[in-house]
Amino acid sequence: DGQLGIYTLNYIPELGQQEAMGNLEVWLQFEPSEDETPSVAPNPAPPAAPQSRFGDVTAANVKSVAMPDGMVLGVLPDGRWGLRFRGGELEGTYRETDRANGSVFMRHSNTNDALEIDMATGTIYTQPYTNKQTLYTISTAATAGIEMPEQRGFPGINGTNVMSVVTDEGTIGHLKDGFWGAIADNGLPENTFREVGRDEWSVYLERTPDGARFRIDTYMKTADFFSQQDNDFRKMSDLQSASTSGAPIPQISGASAFLFGTEHRFERISGGAQPQWQEVIVPEGRRGAIWTEVSRDGHFMELTDDGRGARMRVDLIEAKVYLYFPDWGQFNPQWSVVEMYP
Repeated sequence: DGQLGIYTLNYIPELGQQEAMGNLEVWLQFEPSEDETPSVAPNPAPPAAPQSRFGDVTAANVKSVAMPDGMVLGVLPDGRWGLRFRGGELEGTYRETDRANGSVFMRHSNTNDALEIDMATGTIYTQPYTNKQTLYTISTAATAGIEMPEQRGFPGINGTNVMSVVTDEGTIGHLKDGFWGAIADNGLPENTFREVGRDEWSVYLERTPDGARFRIDTYMKTADFFSQQDNDFRKMSDLQSASTSGAPIPQISGASAFLFGTEHRFERISGGAQPQWQEVIVPEGRRGAIWTEVSRDGHFMELTDDGRGARMRVDLIEAKVYLYFPDWGQFNPQWSVVEMYP
C-alpha cells in the first residue's frame, strides 16, 4: 500500500506453474501488524567539540604555549608565531595556517615544515598531515602573545639587508645577480652559491652545482649547513662581522695570467684592442692553443679560437671557465679559476 510500517508475511499455499518458463511463482500478501507502529531512527547527535586541557584557553584563542624546559611558542607582535629558547633567543618563526578540531596549525617561515598545537592533548606535533610525531609536551597555555626578543646579532643588519659576512673561515658575500661566493685569500670565489630565500634573520643559499644548502643567520651570528640526517640546519662557523655591502667582485682588467684547474695556465701574450692569450700546460711548460679576446666586462671575458671554431668564457663571479666546440653545440664548464696573476 506504499505506507511505512512493520509488516507480517502470510504465505498462501496455492502455487501455480508457468510451463513456458518452467518457474514457480509465489503469491504473497503484506499486512500491517496491529501491535507495531512505524518508527524513524533519530538523526545522530553531532560529535562533541574537542576539549582543551587548559580550561578557557582553547584553540580558538590561544596565543602562546610553554614547554617544561622553558621554551615558548607564541604569537609575535607582527602576527607570526615564534619559537623562543629559554634564554630568550628566537629559534625560528612560523605562519599560522588554520585553527580547527581543537588545534592550531602552522608552517615554518622558511622550510615550510608543519606544526600542530593540539590543545586537547597538550602536545605539539610535527608533520601532522603525513607522519604525525610528538615534538613537545605543553605545560601551560595563554591568550597573550610574546614579545620580540632583543636583537643579539649585528646592529642595523638583519636577514633582509645583509650582503656579506666574515666567518671563522673567511668572507662569504654577494657578488652579482643573486650569486654569492666564499672568497679565498686570492680574492677569487672558491665556492659559489645561489641565493634562494631570505627571512627577517637569515639568508638561504644553495651551493652550485651540488645544491647543498646553507644559511647565514644574523640573529644567532652563525653560518649553518643543512644536515640531511637531522633534517635541520647545524652550525658550521661563527660570524665575526656582517655588512650591507657585497663582496668585492674580482676584475679581469689588469690580469696578465690565470691558472685554470691544476694544469692549465693561461697567459696574455699581446695587447691591443684584441689581446691574445695562450695556454701553457703545467708543469712541463708546453705551450698550446692561442686564443683571441673579443670582449670583456669587468669580471667576464670571452675569447675565440677561429681555427677550431671554439669559444671560451671566463667568469670570475662563478670562478669558472666554459668552452664551446661546434660538435658540442653548447658551452660546458671545463675548469675552475684557481688563481689570477697581475
